[in-house]
Amino acid sequence: MLRKQFAIGVAFFLGLTSLVLIAGEGLVRLAYRNVTTTSTAEGYFSRRWKREHLQRNDSGFRERQGGFRSDGDPYRIAVVGDSVTFGPGIAVEERFSDRLRLDLETSGGAFDVLQFAHPGAELDTHLETLTRFVLAAEPDFVLLQWSTNDIALPRLGIPRLPPLLADVEVAGWLRHHSALYDVANRRWRALQLRGAWLPEYERFIRGRYGDRNGHGWRTVMRYLDRFVESCEDSGIEMGIVLFPGLTRSLGGEYASGFLHDQMLLECQEREIPCLDLRPTFAPFSDRIEELWVNDFDHHPGPRAHRLAADRIAEFFDFPGRAGSG
Repeated sequence: MLRKQFAIGVAFFLGLTSLVLIAGEGLVRLAYRNVTTTSTAEGYFSRRWKREHLQRNDSGFRERQGGFRSDGDPYRIAVVGDSVTFGPGIAVEERFSDRLRLDLETSGGAFDVLQFAHPGAELDTHLETLTRFVLAAEPDFVLLQWSTNDIALPRLGIPRLPPLLADVEVAGWLRHHSALYDVANRRWRALQLRGAWLPEYERFIRGRYGDRNGHGWRTVMRYLDRFVESCEDSGIEMGIVLFPGLTRSLGGEYASGFLHDQMLLECQEREIPCLDLRPTFAPFSDRIEELWVNDFDHHPGPRAHRLAADRIAEFFDFPGRAGSG
C-alpha cells in the first residue's frame, strides 16, 4: 500500500513538474518573441533567427552569389571578419559592410563590398578565408575586421565558463530546442561573469597575450604576417578595423584596451592603415545598450554598424592607395 502511494506521489510530482516546465517554455517563448539572437550562437533564439532569416551563398558566407571580377567591375572591397562582420540578429542591409558601400557610392564612384565572415573566426581562420575564397574574388582592397577574441587561438588554450548542465548531449538538445533553457543558461553565464570568472579570464588573457614578445602574442602575429604577405603577393592593398567589446567601460578602464594598443603598434610597424573604433563607441559607455543587437546579444546592432561604416568610409582612402588615416 505504501509502495503504491509512493509511486502515485512520484507520478504526480513528475506530471506537475512537466506541466510547469511546458507552461514555462510557452511563457518564455511568448515573452521573448521579439528577441532575434543571444550571445549563445547555438541557443534556441539564435537558431530560430537563423532558420527564419539567414541565407548563405554556395561558399557558406552571408553574402550574395558572386563570380570573379570582369572588365568594368567597380572598385571591389572584401571584408574578412568574425561574428561582428557576419551580423547576427540584424538584417543584411544593416551591416557595416553593406552600409559602407552606400556611404562610398554617395561620394561618387562605383563600389562593390563583399563580405567573408565566419562567426567565431580567429586570425588563423581569417587567413584560411583569405587564401581559399577572398583572393579568387580579385578585390582591390581587403579590410580585416578584428575583435579582441580573435587572438584566442584554441590550441593556445582559453578559460571556458562552466556549463549549466554537465551532460553535453542533454545540454546540447536543450540549448537547441528550449527557450526556457536558453534564458536560464544566459542567467547562469551572467552570474558567473559577475563573480570570479571574468577577472580570472582577464588575468589569463593579459598573461598569455600581454607581452608583445611572448609566445602567445607572437604565435598569433605569425598568422597576421601571413595574411599581410598574401595580400602583398597578390598586389592587394589592405587595412584593419578594430572593434572593441561593447562594454560600459570603453574608456581608461576597458579591460581589453591593451590588446588594441598592441595591435595598433603591430599595424604601425607593418605600415598597415588601422582604424580603432574605441573612440567612436566610447561616448555610448553610459548607454551602451543602444549599440547592442538586443539585451540578450551584445554584438554590434544597427546603430553600431552605421557608426562603424561612416568612420571606415572617412578613414580609409577608397579607391586608390589605402591609409590616409
